[in-house]
Amino acid sequence: MMRWSSSRTALVLVRAAVSMIIPVLVFLSVISRFNRACAQNAIGQSVAKALMYLKTRQQDDGGFAEPGSQSSEKLTAWAVCAISAAGFDPKNFLTNEISPIDYLSKRAKSASRLTDFSVLCLAVSAAGENPKSFGGVNLVSKIKSNLNPDGHIGSMINDHTWALIALAAAGEPVPKTAVEWLAARQNIDGGFGYSEQSGSDPDDTGAVIQALVASGMEKSDQVIKRAVMYLRFCQAEDGGFSWQGEASNVASTAWAVQGLAASGEDPGSESWRSSEGTPIEYLLSMQEEDGHYRHSQNLDSYPCWMTVQVIPALLKRPFPIVRPEHQNDIPAPSYSAGANAQDEEEEIYGSSADEEGFTEDEQEDVTVEEESSISGDSSRSRDRSPQDSSNGKLATAGSEFQEAVAAREKKGSFELFLALCLGYGGLMLFAYLVISALYAQW
Repeated sequence: MMRWSSSRTALVLVRAAVSMIIPVLVFLSVISRFNRACAQNAIGQSVAKALMYLKTRQQDDGGFAEPGSQSSEKLTAWAVCAISAAGFDPKNFLTNEISPIDYLSKRAKSASRLTDFSVLCLAVSAAGENPKSFGGVNLVSKIKSNLNPDGHIGSMINDHTWALIALAAAGEPVPKTAVEWLAARQNIDGGFGYSEQSGSDPDDTGAVIQALVASGMEKSDQVIKRAVMYLRFCQAEDGGFSWQGEASNVASTAWAVQGLAASGEDPGSESWRSSEGTPIEYLLSMQEEDGHYRHSQNLDSYPCWMTVQVIPALLKRPFPIVRPEHQNDIPAPSYSAGANAQDEEEEIYGSSADEEGFTEDEQEDVTVEEESSISGDSSRSRDRSPQDSSNGKLATAGSEFQEAVAAREKKGSFELFLALCLGYGGLMLFAYLVISALYAQW
């Protein structure tokens, strides 16, 4: 047997290292792609179930409501944003041939507050409608009428934030003074609060990041970077975010996730993995069997509201939601299902004021009794379950939703198969070259 020399040993090692580079890179690429595909598949299935649940909450007037409540303009507007974020046309979500856009259009003139105009403008723009002429109202003009000389829109940071996002959604240029005013409200910890007197919270910080980026601020700006660092500091061990240090909840986590997505971060990546998971994994873990998302681990309230918040976040779609050019045109079934709910509607507004999505004034009216009435089994609500024999068309719609989402997720399956083949071939080539190099020395 030939004796090994140090030069021959070095040569073998160099050859092995060189032959290893390509297959290792290919293998790492395959693993990364495979992990992303698995994550996207889980998200797609979750969103499909959530859309099915939302369909059960659509009322005879085309609007959406919590269990035990009547249709709410604000909840319906946010539902339109969620549906559009998932790639579906809200105008095809029909009940009695009435869509949520029809419902909102009929009630546009009843909007009176800045936040009403802003949320409605977001929904109208996401649906591809004209916010300057919707239901006889120029939503853009209504928002601009609240602009103060110093650039502030409205009375609160929260009002201002959503007004900027709404203007961006409508394709309107955002005044430079308005952007500067909002950036100057950043707290020393890098976060933003609901008002100028409020401490920072992840809800408002996530919303402000979306507003600033939508208004043209560079993602590399120090204001954005400091806000992202604040969110990193706030992340809990379970991967989620909480309101003022309480347990993680899906509402706070959703706003934070959308803010991170707007900043260029990937909230589903390893860089955002805490000891128990990523923010995306936390949101996925909060979904119940019927498709809605729990508020938190220990509380299951406002299921429809939580669901419309989570859908865009899971899809990493920050506001404003821009309607895709080729949106999925799968029609939702038209059907009639029983009497309307008799309870007075809950005023649910998607501000960043707290984890329930209420403004400060509305929050005072929320009671434990109301919470129980909208979380479950009131016989007065129209809880149309997919298992309800009187609503068989809903199951068909759910299948269509799932098939559409699955089709989008399978788009890159062939490329993934090729990558796996290349990875396997690369490893075989590496083994062959190493064995050949060793054999040549004997």
